[in-house]
Amino acid sequence: MNYRDIVMDLTLKYAGRVIEDCENLKVKFSKSMKYPNGKCYPYRKVIIYNDRYLALNKNNMEALKYTVIEECAHLKFHTHSKEFYDLCIELGYDVRTPPDGILFYWKYYRKCNNCGNGKYYYHEPRKLVCNSCGSSYIQWIESDFE
Repeated sequence: MNYRDIVMDLTLKYAGRVIEDCENLKVKFSKSMKYPNGKCYPYRKVIIYNDRYLALNKNNMEALKYTVIEECAHLKFHTHSKEFYDLCIELGYDVRTPPDGILFYWKYYRKCNNCGNGKYYYHEPRKLVCNSCGSSYIQWIESDFE
């Protein structure tokens, strides 16, 4: 089975548990997306998945489930609030902790050596300070993906 078909089936399964009008949900796949996993537009009932990210994780069922549950939970809660995380846990996955072996499609990763805060970037970051603690002790990692 193709990874897109798996993601489509999982999306319809979990979206059906989150919203009532699941038949009108549109699921799209984009190769030019600049978000790590996907983007949800709850008012338009559209979920767009990053196809490059999914292709990297096509053999990792836990990573696909993690991604689908997170995007489906955004159909109900826009932000990463306590209710959002509670819904994700109710659906079957705590999305605060990515599964083992997950691969992210990113260009740069910045991790603060002071507080441990990490962030993915798709362009070269403009500032060299941590957003959480203000420290300038930042470790930069550049990915091999193009």
